Amino acid sequence: MWQVIYTSEHFRVERDPARNLVLLTRLPCQVLPEQVDAVFEPLLHELTPRAGQRLLIDLRQARGRNDLQLDAQVQRWLPRLAQLFPASAILVAKAVGQLQVPREAGHQHRNVYQDVDLAMAMLMACPVSTPPKPGLGEK
Repeated sequence: MWQVIYTSEHFRVERDPARNLVLLTRLPCQVLPEQVDAVFEPLLHELTPRAGQRLLIDLRQARGRNDLQLDAQVQRWLPRLAQLFPASAILVAKAVGQLQVPREAGHQHRNVYQDVDLAMAMLMACPVSTPPKPGLGEK
């Protein structure tokens, strides 16, 4: 059963405690490069206590953008997210997203799917990990 644990105009975070699974949904509201830190700081604050669980990132509602400045700002936060959730998968709406996401993430993420069932199967096959020690990898 999904429990909503965080909502902002940019993200919704839900968790399924029975499956040790966190669902991070990117909402369609636009983020400007100068807003990235203000958007990601509270998000990571809410996600940190769930470190080590499985993470499904749903980008299907997000609007695609070709903004190198925005990409650079977002990429600063991706290593921390990857450290918190070693078992993760990304859902995209179109096949082009399967090519674009790994490129924008600096090849940090290879588990990109259009099919939610495939993404869930991959995640559920992953063990839940031990949370990282506090302070590691923080900005």
